[in-house]
Amino acid sequence: MHPAYSVIFFTWVSGTGYGLIIFAGFFSPFERALQDSFTGLVIIFISLVLITVGLFSSMFHLGHPERAWRALSQWRSSWLSREGLLAIATYIPALVFGYGWGIVGCLDGLWAAAALITSLSATATLYTTAMIYRSLTPIPAWNTNLTVVNYLLLGPMTGGLWLAAILRILDQPNGHIETAVSLVLIAALMSKLRYWQVIAKNAFVVRSASAIGLDKGTIRSVEWPHTEQNYVLKEMGYRVGRKHSQILRRLTIALAFVVPLVSFAAAHSLFGWTSTVLVLVAAISGSMGVLVERWLFFAEANHTVSTYYYMDSM
Repeated sequence: MHPAYSVIFFTWVSGTGYGLIIFAGFFSPFERALQDSFTGLVIIFISLVLITVGLFSSMFHLGHPERAWRALSQWRSSWLSREGLLAIATYIPALVFGYGWGIVGCLDGLWAAAALITSLSATATLYTTAMIYRSLTPIPAWNTNLTVVNYLLLGPMTGGLWLAAILRILDQPNGHIETAVSLVLIAALMSKLRYWQVIAKNAFVVRSASAIGLDKGTIRSVEWPHTEQNYVLKEMGYRVGRKHSQILRRLTIALAFVVPLVSFAAAHSLFGWTSTVLVLVAAISGSMGVLVERWLFFAEANHTVSTYYYMDSM
């Protein structure tokens, strides 16, 4: 598919914001060291800004952004509509959570419940975003449960990296959170590697021959089905060279997973500003790696209709 930069930015930035609030909502009621009011204000503010900026950026991909509100009425059949409704609904417990944490300075009772509801609501929103792509059967690279798993791991992974970095900067390092983030990093790496294996096997699930009932053999067109660039080629198919794809995958692995894991391991054996810098490097590297991964997610996925243009010849 054509890598739409507004959608890439949305899934990258909002995913980080949701991941940040997922970790904060889950851990803050149980970690007394996290219940500082200023810490709460900083974390809630950053997460909501990231979520909001990402959501607004997603509308730039629409032909008529002013009509975006109409999509909310199709929640019975549209994952996009469900995503929009959940994204809006998540603000309610998030603001209650932020008020209790940052203003009242308390995370007991109602405030603790709001924290956990916020975490669950943010997770559900990431799930609906993933299902937008998972439900598209004409795109084999997306039509796998690993699409959902990757979304549910990469969002909390980047958000957790930044939560660990923010806490280090505020001189409130938390070993439990950093351990949890490390485990999510490993799980996300394994899931992403498995995803690439699956899409390699499913790259040509549909060929021109199979479309006309030929299970074996090949066919060739007498001439191209088009005379100039059209919408199908622009939006439904995107040719990224295998060599470039492999380079970008290695870059993703290095930036998103290897550097953060090594930086975390080194930070645990050091003290002071050096460990803080290492955790910050892990957060920046992880975000850059996920940005590359997001681009690949779109660039490596082709609509079945691309088969009738050029994909069989690749």
